[in-house]
Amino acid sequence: MKKFIEKHNDIIYGTISCVDRIIFKGYNNLSSAQNMENYLSEKGVLLKDFKKYAISISTVIKEHALRVAQKNERPYIKSGKKFNKEKRAKEISQKDNITQGLVCVISAMESSPTFKMIPREKRPKLINASIPQLCVYYYYMDKVFGLCI
Repeated sequence: MKKFIEKHNDIIYGTISCVDRIIFKGYNNLSSAQNMENYLSEKGVLLKDFKKYAISISTVIKEHALRVAQKNERPYIKSGKKFNKEKRAKEISQKDNITQGLVCVISAMESSPTFKMIPREKRPKLINASIPQLCVYYYYMDKVFGLCI
């Protein structure tokens, strides 16, 4: 953008800029099947028990999300249908006049990167896969940044 402005400076009378949204990105060390196998090995989880282990972790995450919503007296929305989650969170924040803090927690089944176990002759193996799984979204209202996920 800076180069564009410099190039056309003679016909530009002013500029306006703002932050639409901020995205924080990080590195997930468990994004490869091999790293996940190493993690499971460190935890003492056999590959044949991967699905049972994943379901137990998922249960912990779901229960935590529900407790957070209840503790803050905010809605926990379990979605069975596809809808615009951000729009729903905005509607809730306006209806309940939320200016700061937790707006709602929304859980939805979505296709996301994960792993699946495939049998092999000597030992099973994890492979990367994209299958429907429960995703949990926490929507917060920040006084400066507005609605945040």
